[in-house]
Amino acid sequence: MDASSFDRRVRRYATAVTGRRGAVAALAAIPALFAADASAGNCRKAGKSCSNGKKCCNGLKCCGSTCRNLTNDEANCGACGVA
Repeated sequence: MDASSFDRRVRRYATAVTGRRGAVAALAAIPALFAADASAGNCRKAGKSCSNGKKCCNGLKCCGSTCRNLTNDEANCGACGVA
């Protein structure tokens, strides 16, 4: 492989990686848009009601009608209703 062929391939790869990284960053930002009001102080804390459109704070999940932390709630271990 000659030097100019190698350079073309490297440039093509570098451009592709940059494009992919940009797309991944854009897709990763989408959930943050929907979670914005949950982290802005309008969210419900663990043990509080999450019905009637009230959202749980980040890291919590609405199980039934109560916000739960699935990482340390013995009655909801990893998922709602899993003991």
